[in-house]
Amino acid sequence: MLIVFKSEMNEVDEKADEKLNQKYNEKVDFDDILELVGGYGRFQRRFNYIFNVLFLALVCMVISNLFLALSVPKHWCYVPGRENTNFTIEQWKEITIPRNQSGENLKNDFASCKMYRNFSLDQNEIVDCQFGYDFDTTWYTETFAMKQKWVCGNEINVANAFFFQKLGDIFGGLIFGPIGDQYGRRLIFYLTFTILFVSRLAMLLTSSSTTLFMITCFLSGSATFGVFQSSLVIALEICHRKVHAYMAMCQCVGWAIGFCIMPFIMWYLKEWKSFILMTTIPSGIFFFSHRFMIESPRWLFNKGKRKKCLMAMRKIGKINGVDVGDELESMVLIGNELKPEKVYGAMSIFSHWRFAKNSIILIMGWAIENVVYYILTMNIINLGGNPFMNFFWQGLAEIPGNVLGKIAADKIGRKWSAFIAYVGLAFGTLPILFTVYDKNYEYITLIFGVCLKFLLTFAFYAINLQALETFPTAVRQSGTSVGGVTANIFGLLGPYIVYLGTTTNASIPYLISFTLAIAYAFSLLFLPETLGEKLPDTLNDAHVFGKDQPFFYFPKRMHSMVPNKENTQKIS
Repeated sequence: MLIVFKSEMNEVDEKADEKLNQKYNEKVDFDDILELVGGYGRFQRRFNYIFNVLFLALVCMVISNLFLALSVPKHWCYVPGRENTNFTIEQWKEITIPRNQSGENLKNDFASCKMYRNFSLDQNEIVDCQFGYDFDTTWYTETFAMKQKWVCGNEINVANAFFFQKLGDIFGGLIFGPIGDQYGRRLIFYLTFTILFVSRLAMLLTSSSTTLFMITCFLSGSATFGVFQSSLVIALEICHRKVHAYMAMCQCVGWAIGFCIMPFIMWYLKEWKSFILMTTIPSGIFFFSHRFMIESPRWLFNKGKRKKCLMAMRKIGKINGVDVGDELESMVLIGNELKPEKVYGAMSIFSHWRFAKNSIILIMGWAIENVVYYILTMNIINLGGNPFMNFFWQGLAEIPGNVLGKIAADKIGRKWSAFIAYVGLAFGTLPILFTVYDKNYEYITLIFGVCLKFLLTFAFYAINLQALETFPTAVRQSGTSVGGVTANIFGLLGPYIVYLGTTTNASIPYLISFTLAIAYAFSLLFLPETLGEKLPDTLNDAHVFGKDQPFFYFPKRMHSMVPNKENTQKIS
C-alpha cells in the first residue's frame, strides 16, 4: 500500500512539475523577467544618459556637419581690374555685374553667375562668368563648395553629395537592419559608428576628387540610421513600457543639443576642414564605451540565448541594487528548449495584412518626415541674416518639440499626437508661400520655418516611438531599417526639391511640404494606438496588434512617469 501511495504521489509531483513548466513556457515573457531586475533603475538611467543623450549630441554633429560644410554663400563673377582702382566691392559690382530681372524674389539682387563682357567699353552684353568667382566671406572663410567652385553650373554637385549620402543610407538600412536582428544590436552599434567616424574623417583626404568625396558621402550615409537607432532599440528593450516615451524624448533632446552646438563651432572656425575635425573627433570616446554598452537581453531571450540573457539581466540587477536570487535564473532558463520563432528578415513585416498595413503607414511617416526635414534644413542657407543663428534656432525648436511630444504622447496617445502635429505642419507652410518672395519678410519666413521645425520634430517623435513599439522584438531592427530605407528613397528628392526652389520658384518646397503633410495626417487614423499596450515580442503578437481597438480609439492616460527613485520602485 505504501509503495502504491508513493507511486501515486510521484505521479502527482511529476504532473505538477509538468504543469509548472507548461505554465512558464506559455506565460513567462521578458516583461515578467524585467520586473525582477527593475524596469528603470540605475543601470537604465546610466545607459540612457550615456547613449541616448551624450552619444546622440556628439554623433548628431558627425551626421549633420555636411549641411554647413557644403554651404554655398553669396557669390558673383570675378572680374579682374578692381585692384587697379580705388572702387569698393559694391561699386565694382555695379559696373561689372548685372542685376537679376526675373523672379520676384530675385529682383534687384546682383546676378550670381553673369557678368558684362566689355563693361569698360560701356557695352551691356551679358555672358557667363569668364574668370572665376568671388565669394561673400562675411560668415565663411572657406566651405567645401567654395573650394570646389560648386556654384552656377556646378551647384548641382551640392545636391548630388546629399543624394549619395541618402543612397548610402538606403544601402545601410538594407544591410545592417537584418544583421541587427540576426546577430545583435550591440554589433550594429559599433560597426556603423566605426564606418561613420572613419568615412567622415576620410572626407579631408578626398577633397581634391569629386568622385572620392561622393564615395565618402555614401559610406557615411550607410551608417547613419543604424548608429543612432540601435542604441534606442536597446534602451527601449531593457526598460518598462511606461518610460518608453521618456527614453525616446531623451534621445531626441540629445540630437537637438548637438544640432544647436554645431553651428557655433563653424561660426568660430569659419573653415570646413577644421570644422569636420572638431565635430567628428570628440565622438571617438565611444570606441571605449564597451563597459557600458550591453547587448539587448530581450533580443537574447527572444533568440533562445538564455544563458547570455541571464548574464545580462544579472548585470542589470546588480547595478540596480536588486537581489533576484534563484527566481531570475528559473524564469530565464525555463523554456530553454523552446525553438525561437522563425522569421524571414525585413519581409516579415508584411507577413499579415494588419501588420503590413501598420508597417506601411509608419514607414510612409518616416519618408515624409525625411523629405520635409531636408527641405527645412537645407533651406536655412537660402534665408537672409546669420546662417549660424538660423541653424541654431531651428535646432533649438527641436527641444520643446520633443518635450511636448513626450507629454502629448503620454496623455493623448502616439497616434493623435502625430495627427495633430502633421495637420499643424501642413497649415504652417501656407504663410511661407506668401512671404518667401519678399526679402522684407525674411525674418517672418525664418520664424515660420522655426515653427515648422518644432511641429516636424513633434510629429517625428510620436511616429518613431509608435513604430518602435509596433514592430515586435523579432524584427524590430529590420522593421526600423525598412522604414529608414524607404524614408531615404523619398529623401533622395529632398536636395533636388531645394535646388528647384533656389533656381525656379522659392515656394515649390513649401507647397510640396503642405501636400505631403496633409495627406499623411489622415492616413494616421488607420493606425492602432500603442500607448499603454504590451510591447509585441513575436510576429503573432504583431499580427493581432490593434485588432480590438475601435477606429476612434482614445487611450486612457498612463500614470505620469518621472524617472526618479520613487517611480523606479513603482515600476519594479
